[in-house]
Amino acid sequence: VLAALDVLVLPSIKSEGASQVIVQALAVGTPVVATSVGGSPELIHDGETGRLVPPADAGALAAAIADLLRDPKRARDMARAGQAIVRKTLSLDLVMERTTTIYDEVLAGRARARRA
Repeated sequence: VLAALDVLVLPSIKSEGASQVIVQALAVGTPVVATSVGGSPELIHDGETGRLVPPADAGALAAAIADLLRDPKRARDMARAGQAIVRKTLSLDLVMERTTTIYDEVLAGRARARRA
């Protein structure tokens, strides 16, 4: 469904963590317009991997959406850039590797503490 969208819009007005729907949209190559709250600025670099607008600014939100709809090439370029970042930094293999490393470090620390 996300891949079929022209633009994903996430107009949050309150802070929230990194939105999984943004990650999912970028992963399938859908351009994103979101408000600059919570984790959105960590995922979207305005004008490069999507569009960020101030929260509760309906005019800026509408303008960002209209800009991407009027310029499909720019929207595709941003979507591709976002997709590349997701693949580079948030792929399942990479996340599993990072998680395993953290567990290994924690377990090694516990083993050292027991021996001390």
